[in-house]
Amino acid sequence: MGMYYPNLQPHMWASGWLVTANPTTCQTNVDFVNFAAPLLWYFHFVRRLLEVLFVHEYRRKNTPIDMIFAGSSYVFYGILIAQTTRQDAFEIGTPQGLMSACDGFFSPHIFAGVILFFIGEGGNCYSHFQLTWARTKSQEKDDTEQEKTAGHTTWSTGKGKKIMTGGLFNYVECAHFTYEIMSWVGFALCTNFAGGPVLVAIWSFGGLIMMALARRRNYVKYFNGKEGRPLYPADRKAIIPFII
Repeated sequence: MGMYYPNLQPHMWASGWLVTANPTTCQTNVDFVNFAAPLLWYFHFVRRLLEVLFVHEYRRKNTPIDMIFAGSSYVFYGILIAQTTRQDAFEIGTPQGLMSACDGFFSPHIFAGVILFFIGEGGNCYSHFQLTWARTKSQEKDDTEQEKTAGHTTWSTGKGKKIMTGGLFNYVECAHFTYEIMSWVGFALCTNFAGGPVLVAIWSFGGLIMMALARRRNYVKYFNGKEGRPLYPADRKAIIPFII
């Protein structure tokens, strides 16, 4: 039998449970989410901004449609995060006496979410550095730069590509995607499964898996052991070690 929270009302301007206020029985959890959710969100995107400026190397020219879609997606995510983690979305409708029974309690899933979030953030950042270092050392870097200037896709000739090794790259092709998923799953956990963070986690999981599978197919096709190219490791997965 579920608990009744009289102060919790769905926010009717958007559809479904994704923006419904989030009940909890522990004030400590509420206080933590109100404090930490914006900070973790800002931390992620400040880190991403710094990587864009100083780490990433973009080989494909983005179209205006690409940029509009990406910008709109991030704005949409931001609105959902703000809507479902704001303070009044976590009002507690239970009697004060019942709430006091949870004072000082910190849910294990929230603690686990914080740890998973920072593992994902650190691993994602380190993976991006690994990719940059590998490109810098590539003997075909000059050819790759010429392709980028010409606006070719990254697989037009395969120049500059190499089989990554080290860390999680020994098990999956897209280690940086794996860590990205960890970040968003951790964020959903440590925000007490608020609707916005859950949507971002689901959307990221689905989109990154499709991208990783496509990238792995390209690598398997190109690194086929012919014309002096190495053979792609048969046991390496796309994004989830030993599974996908």
